[in-house]
Amino acid sequence: MKLSEYISKKEFEFGLPQGDTIIDLEFTEIEETTFKTNEGEVKPTWKLVLKSGETYNVPKSVMAAIKASSEKGANRVRVTRTGTQLATRYTVVGV
Repeated sequence: MKLSEYISKKEFEFGLPQGDTIIDLEFTEIEETTFKTNEGEVKPTWKLVLKSGETYNVPKSVMAAIKASSEKGANRVRVTRTGTQLATRYTVVGV
């Protein structure tokens, strides 16, 4: 199959964009999924669908930080993504 035909029939989901993303814990939908690394290892990931309809995949570290913020009373979090690929870093702060 040609690439142009393949991509016209598929939906691709992306992770969080560079910079800040505000996630409202009350209105965000979540689905647990998995992804396969380049080495063939299967890892968990979570698909978040924001109230605006934007969809992002986040790793376990982000989910753990969101949970910690929630346990401290936050009902919204700001996730800041810096870097790309192996140099990607996330900071999660309750707001």
